[in-house]
Amino acid sequence: MKTTILVLFLVFAFTAPALAQRFSFGFQIIGLSIHLKKSKNKNLFKGKITHNGRVVVNGGILFTARYHANDYWGFQVSQALVARDCSGRFLGMTHVGVFGSKNNLFDTRNSFDVSFGPMFFYRQNWALLPGYVDEGLFKISNNQQWMTKFVWHGGMVSWRHQMEPNRFFQLDILPGFPELISLGPGMSFMQAVKQ
Repeated sequence: MKTTILVLFLVFAFTAPALAQRFSFGFQIIGLSIHLKKSKNKNLFKGKITHNGRVVVNGGILFTARYHANDYWGFQVSQALVARDCSGRFLGMTHVGVFGSKNNLFDTRNSFDVSFGPMFFYRQNWALLPGYVDEGLFKISNNQQWMTKFVWHGGMVSWRHQMEPNRFFQLDILPGFPELISLGPGMSFMQAVKQ
């Protein structure tokens, strides 16, 4: 057992610096939801900035960690924690996927990423709010406190602008077609990927 632990420690010690060069992380402020269809629950929207409830301000954070296999693709895990969703209640989203990158768009410091993979959404139960109309998007948990939705074919789109060698301004877009689009500006940090 001691030998196994020693071998694992040595493998990690020698590979960690190389692996660190392939990881990046970022955080974005989630702040804007654009509803593509008219909602039956617009009367519940707390932060709507349009009368019909199509554009709603909400507040949360999106964390993303990525492993870059090379300059063109890799794996990512994203976790959103939204303190105030459209109804003013807590919402979370977990995404695991594969991403593809196009760096130095048109010979500029801009890059574009697209991720694809499953997403799991969970939010405090809107059905407990007066006037809620079930639109069939979420399932209610057994304890009646949460609503959940699992999507196999989820994904995100990211645009990044390099500000410094390891720091980027980033805009993440969650295209939740045909219901909504969520926008999140923020920062991401990464080391250059060594081949």
